[in-house]
Amino acid sequence: MNDGYAKLISKISSPWYKNVPLKNLTSFKIGGPCDLFIELKSEQDLKTCLTVCYSNDIPWFLLGNGSNLLVADEGFRGVVLKLGDNFDYIQPIRQTEFKLGAASLLPQVANRLTNKGYSGLEWAAMIPGSIGGIARSNAGAFSNDFCNLLRSVDGYKTNGDKIRYSKSQLKFGYRYSDLITQRVVVTSVNLSLSSDFNNTSKEKLKKLIQLRKQKQPHEPSAGSVFVNPPGYTAGELVDLCGLKGYKIGGAQISTKHANFIVNRDDAKAQDVLDLINIAQTQVKEKFGVELKLEVKVLGEIGGANYG
Repeated sequence: MNDGYAKLISKISSPWYKNVPLKNLTSFKIGGPCDLFIELKSEQDLKTCLTVCYSNDIPWFLLGNGSNLLVADEGFRGVVLKLGDNFDYIQPIRQTEFKLGAASLLPQVANRLTNKGYSGLEWAAMIPGSIGGIARSNAGAFSNDFCNLLRSVDGYKTNGDKIRYSKSQLKFGYRYSDLITQRVVVTSVNLSLSSDFNNTSKEKLKKLIQLRKQKQPHEPSAGSVFVNPPGYTAGELVDLCGLKGYKIGGAQISTKHANFIVNRDDAKAQDVLDLINIAQTQVKEKFGVELKLEVKVLGEIGGANYG
């Protein structure tokens, strides 16, 4: 263990592990080990980790639910931080406002609050992400975006400084927020919902869950691979290039939805990147549209370093 890692673990009380296989912590089921994995039990340990990594130039990555992530087969040469159970909670603030811990899973939050009579999160019941990751990427579905419900964000900067941003202090776009470019580690968010006076939210929730089940593949994947370009859906463009079902190694462009790449048979990260490159190239050549990645890539693949 190098001196930087030793210094880091000597200053925290949270559990840590060496050489943890990241494939077991992602929905893609692809990826090698990280040097050091820390399951954070407190904000103080989070602050300490960020401060030590910042001062000692230690590469680090915050792992949420691992649902929109492709990890290199060789893994990640650095520290992976994961918020523990103490960051998983739903706390009522006032009548329709809630504070949500960043480690809380969006589907569970959406189901729980909808069934308690609140409206606004019905669309989110099948988006497999943690609240922190959802806030950073401004995730959404069915013409809804997470930022529409957001009131404020609490978290830490990369140097360990604690921050609080109101919604008005942040910029949001399609699958984007300032929280990404600033590398803010989100610890909690405040959301404002509505009361379901007409008692229609539960039925709407059920219908949207069924719709997503019908349209999306069930094999291991990282969700949507590409951001939808203006005026198009990425899946439609990939499909029109005849790439549905196209396979390289153990990875395949889904036959059910062309904006998904699935792990059919012990796929490698390079298999997935090769499919991504083919889809981007063909869509660019045929339609003049540049597909941008929505999935995040971590580690070194094919000589290129991500993350």
